[in-house]
Amino acid sequence: TDFEGAYGEGYIVSQAFRDAVERFDAGVHQFVPVEIRRKDGGLHDKRPFYVLRVTRLLNTINVAASPELRRVSGKPTDPVTDTTRFHFTKNATFSVHADRTAGMGLWRDVRSEHDIFVSQRLVDLLREGNTTGWAANYTFTEV
Repeated sequence: TDFEGAYGEGYIVSQAFRDAVERFDAGVHQFVPVEIRRKDGGLHDKRPFYVLRVTRLLNTINVAASPELRRVSGKPTDPVTDTTRFHFTKNATFSVHADRTAGMGLWRDVRSEHDIFVSQRLVDLLREGNTTGWAANYTFTEV
């Protein structure tokens, strides 16, 4: 697999996944080398692996174009501000500001900092490279 998302402080990724990310975000995110060993003690065949920490944090969610978003807290009648946090359900659809994400591969958003946002261009590159282990839990449009 090229992506393991079960790590609490980052994600374990292969060299192929790193190379794809670096095509868009060279030198932006942290890739910490790690050794992955098989049960017999030998090194995993698909090495090297890295812990990925997505370091770019932006305000990209286009609230006006995303009527399905659910707030993390507060009343539905509370005003939406630049810091209103949202919860994304599986298969949610929403929009991001295209001018705030142009040319990028990965980022986190201040409104949902635990989620990783992946540009369509990077998704396409990951698919072309036949990388495995990752899946989109929700999709967004860039407007």
